[in-house]
Amino acid sequence: MPKKLLFSIFCSIAFLCAFAEDGGEVLDGYRRAFNSRQLFGPQNVANGSVSVTWIGRGPEFWYVRDTQAGRQYAKVNANSRKRTPLFDHSALVKSLGAMTDTKISPDSLRLSKVRVSGKADTVWFEYAGNNWQFAIRGNRLSDLGAVPEPQPRGRHRHWREVDDEKEYPPVPSPDGTKLAYVKDN
Repeated sequence: MPKKLLFSIFCSIAFLCAFAEDGGEVLDGYRRAFNSRQLFGPQNVANGSVSVTWIGRGPEFWYVRDTQAGRQYAKVNANSRKRTPLFDHSALVKSLGAMTDTKISPDSLRLSKVRVSGKADTVWFEYAGNNWQFAIRGNRLSDLGAVPEPQPRGRHRHWREVDDEKEYPPVPSPDGTKLAYVKDN
């Protein structure tokens, strides 16, 4: 028994000495790893973070490509493995610029809350505070009006809060003959 105890103490001391003598190399390694994540994270790498959205129940999906030329919305047919633009970027930028009285570069087009119809013939999105609809086949843009302001939901409750059933009025039974309520806990 004492030999095992002495052996475990010796191993523990040897282990601690090994880490005490590393001169901070382990800590430096962690710092380098953390900094490389900031330098080479998805925000700094073209197509570093891609999220695909399937179109209907078919073999096509769409995604956003961040290229050196700018942001592109692409459609892919998984069966044929062909990628095409989701819509005519130039036509959309031209129409959107005319309807909003702003100059928009096709390379800087950033749409929010993009949705694509099941037949991939219409795109809905938010831009400059309005909802828009773009018919892909005819390159027609429609302004659907301002994005509604979010409605306040009242006091935000903590996830662990429990309802106090005593605050609520009695609830009638399905046949209406009885009432259910909380009385004296």
